[in-house]
Formats: sequence, C-alpha cells, structure tokens
Amino acid sequence: MTDTLPHYDRVDTIVGRVATANPDKVAVSDAGGDLTYGELWAGAGDLAASLRAWGVEPGDAVALYAQSSREAITAMLGVLVAGAFYVPIDPTFPDERTRWQVAASGAKLLLCADDHRPASDMGVPLRRVADVEPGADAVAPTGSPESVIYMMFTSGSTGTPKPVAVPHGGITALLLRPSPLRTEATDGMLAGATLAFDTSVLEIWSSLLVGASIVCARGSSTTLGDLAAILAEPRITAAHLSPALFALLVDNYPDVFGGLRMVGCGGDVMPTTQTTRVRTEHPGLRLINSYGPTEACVASTVCEVSTWDETESATVPIGVPLSGARCYVLGEDLRPVADGVPGELFVGGDRLAIGYHNDPELTASRFLDDPFSEVPGARMYRTGDRVRTLPSGALEFLGRTDAEVKIRGYRVNLTESQVVLAADPEVAEAVVVAVGDPGARSLIGFVRPGTAGLDADALRERSWERAPRHVVPDKILVVDTYPTGPTGKVDKRALVALWDERHPVAPAADPATDNAAGYAAVLAGLWTTLAGQPPAPGKDFFHCGGSSLGLIQLIEEVSTRFGVELDFAAVYGMRSFDELLDLVRPAFPAHANA
Repeated sequence: MTDTLPHYDRVDTIVGRVATANPDKVAVSDAGGDLTYGELWAGAGDLAASLRAWGVEPGDAVALYAQSSREAITAMLGVLVAGAFYVPIDPTFPDERTRWQVAASGAKLLLCADDHRPASDMGVPLRRVADVEPGADAVAPTGSPESVIYMMFTSGSTGTPKPVAVPHGGITALLLRPSPLRTEATDGMLAGATLAFDTSVLEIWSSLLVGASIVCARGSSTTLGDLAAILAEPRITAAHLSPALFALLVDNYPDVFGGLRMVGCGGDVMPTTQTTRVRTEHPGLRLINSYGPTEACVASTVCEVSTWDETESATVPIGVPLSGARCYVLGEDLRPVADGVPGELFVGGDRLAIGYHNDPELTASRFLDDPFSEVPGARMYRTGDRVRTLPSGALEFLGRTDAEVKIRGYRVNLTESQVVLAADPEVAEAVVVAVGDPGARSLIGFVRPGTAGLDADALRERSWERAPRHVVPDKILVVDTYPTGPTGKVDKRALVALWDERHPVAPAADPATDNAAGYAAVLAGLWTTLAGQPPAPGKDFFHCGGSSLGLIQLIEEVSTRFGVELDFAAVYGMRSFDELLDLVRPAFPAHANA
C-alpha cells in the first residue's frame, strides 16, 4: 500500500513526456559526443523492441553490464520501456560474482554496453546494445508504479549479498517531490558513480525526469585532476560525490566548488573539516548530506549543511526526513525513545523497496508493520543504524548495531568478508576486523591455515576472483590461533595489535636527502602511507593493501611533489613499486640522478 502523495509514477512514462517536450535538448554526453532527448527516447524504443524479440517479457530482469555512458543510459531506459527491470553489474567485479548476481536476480539475459564484456560464460544469453536494429515498431507501454525498476545487491549477514527490488514509484517520488536533492532542468549533472551503486540513481534519473543534462565521467579510470577539470566545466552545475572523494577534492582542488549550484554527499560519514571549509569558502553552494539505505529507495533524510549547528553536533547530521519518508528512533522494545537518546532508526513511508528478491523470510524480518502509520498495510524498514534526535529535530548518525561497515562507500557485512576468505580451500577459519575512522575504514583479515604454507598475498588474489575488492580485506595475516577474551570470544583488539606488532610503521623518509635514494624513499613513503604496506618485490599497489581511491591519492601526491602527471590506467596496471619509480625517476633533480 502507498500513501496518496503525488509523483508516484513509472520512470519511463515521465521520461517519455520530457523527451517529447524537449526532443532537441542534450540529454547525455560522454567522451564520444552528445545524445539528445529525442535520440535517447528513440534508441530506448528500438532497444525495447529488440529485448522483446530476444524473449524478454514485462517483469523480467535484464542484467546490465556497463558503466555510465550514452549507450548504457539508453540501455537502462530501453529495459524499462520493455516493461522489464535492470540489474546493474559492475564490469570491474570478478566473473564469479557477476555469474552469481545474474543467477540470483533471475536475469533473462546479460546486456553489454560499449566495450564491456565478461571474460567467461554467464549462464544466460549475452546481447550487445550495438546489436540493436533501429526503426522497430514501438513497444506498447506496460507495468505500473509498483513494478520493479531495478535490483541492486547489498552485503548480507549470512555471507551472501542480498538482492533488493526497488519500485518505479519510490524513485519518481524521491526525485520529483520538493526536496533539496531535486535536480533543476537547467542543471548539468556529473555521472561518475558505478551503476551498481545507488548514487547513480541520483545522477541519472534525477536528471532525465526533469529534462536536465548528464555528463558522464570515465568513472574508476579518472584521476583526481581529471575529475576536477570536469567539475570546473561551465556545463557542470551539480554532482553527487562520495565523502572520501569530496574530501580529496576539497583538499586538492577547492576552487572547483565555486562554479557549482549543488553538491550532494552520501554513502558514508561526511568529513567535518572539509565540509566546514567548503561552507565557509563557498557560501552560495547548496551542500547536502544525504542518508538512506538501498532498501529505502536511495535517500531517506537530508541535511542542508548551511543549517548545521556545530554547537549541538560535532559531526554533520544526516538531517530530517524527505517527503514521503517517516523516520522513527526506537528502543529495543520498538517504542520511541526521547529526543537526544540513542536508538535504532526505522524508516517508513511510501518509498520503501519491495523487499529482498525470493527471500520472504528475510524481507519479513527487516520490513515490519508500521504501528505508527494510519495507512493500511504501511511498513517500516529496520536500518540497523544508531541515531539520536538533536534539539533542532535533525538526526545524528552514531554508528551501526551490527557487523556492517562502509568500505569506500559500499555496505560490507564483516560476515560476508569472512565467508569469502573461509571459502578458500587452504583456509580453515577467518576473522575480519574493520579499522580506521569512519569514511576511511579498511578491513584486515586474520586466517588460520587449513594447509601448510598458506600465502596471504595468493589468498587475497584468489579471493579477488570470487568477490569485489571492497569485500576482500586489504590486509591479510596468517595466524596459528585466535586470542580470546574472558568470555571465550575472539579478542579483535588483540588481533589488531598483533597486526600492528608484525607491521610496524616505518619512519618517514627525509625529503631533505638530496639524492636519488632520498627521493625514492619519499616515493616509497607515499606508497606505504596510502597502500598500508611498504613496497615489496613482485607486489603491486593492491597487493600491498591499496585501493582505487588510494591510488588516486598516490597519483595526486606524485603530481604535487614531483610534477609528474601519471595516467590512472597505466598506474593501475603496474606490477610493482619499481615500475612506478621508473616513471617518476626522470623528474628527480638532475644532480640527484648523477
């Protein structure tokens, strides 16, 4: 059941109206050119007809193997016009995870955009957007606002990701009702998030539903400098950034925010230092902190940073409910707690997900009857997040009630990470611990070997073949036994201390050492700081514990300190520190190389 609030409609229905009214306006741009609304709608119609010819029926799932681009966005819309729903698959994920997601979603086929194509068979027919024949007969509209628009996967406490089915109406209601998040028709929206991350919903559908223009960045292959240059383009007026990326941009390219109308942050804790700086230096920017799980259709609350009162909250609040969302702070007895008292956040309203695909038991345990609503059949979602209500009425995020953490913006349940490691035939048992401050967390895995000679680096590499890199611990330590506390449970603090003991922090290199060895030591120090481990023979940045975001930081530091502009793709493919050193060494002062 849904409330009677407006804008609860199908996405493709509304985009069709926008395209009819603005056929010549640019809808999507990427490095290859522009696509008008008229061309987008025509292409989506052709694809819808082809999908029907390929056996896709209304209500079917279509796995979409793509990153943001003109072709990918045409494919997304075409799937909806066909009455089906899309399941976004990140092409950077290992084939084993992709195959599992395709099967778990029940996808009828795998649709590939641009040059993306899996290396192995996915168990369903594979089709390319480029194979679509233009000029096909139009497909009759079908479906309702309650129909599924997309299915995305979130980390699960059982070790298996959970496929969440989201309705059309939840998205149109979120993006078209009055809200600080609403995109304006005159906006140029940056699209840089992976399609498998629901930030992409804010980037793409918020724009197409109102007739704004989308500018696609190159996603994971874009350096920080490249991204800053794109944001500085006059056609870009709005962007949704992860808190970690936002912080990097503020620290290195603060001026890019001066030309923007709106910047939204979400998916993790917003950094207070950088937020304060931007609020001070760019008072005309509409800076927003948004919060919401996938199960509540992307966003449930927002805080306009201009309203943040630092005297009542040291951290940026997650704000107040968006239109159509109802937020309850409840105690263990599921009764409301007093303002200021910590409790668990439950989200109700008419914008909840349908539930977990093919898992009615899990759906019933997380989507409960809403006793506080007068709407028949109303539900509320149990988020697992701890919050408190501030005197202003805004909500402050306090952490989790379970073993779930945010790693580079992704929800990761530590159990899932442990299951990935323990699934290796050479591992007897695994424990995973999250370390670091919110917004900069990483995972350390502690494994007991099931066979002699277990190699941590080889285990990490094998795990990358089964799961996305944000699920696999950045650092892995092989241990004989686990330390335990008085109750017999594993002492995770002792495990972290054991890691620190075996991996002491190396002293900082002295940049004043004016010779090649000194400059190389500075570069090695940057590597160690950003990867977590010092350079080692035969180990690339990722095998030393690094991440894509860390690599972006490394590229930026090399540019700042040595004046060398490195290409992300080239650095990503480097097999060792020595290869990086070879690229940077020519920039050392001539006398240092003498």
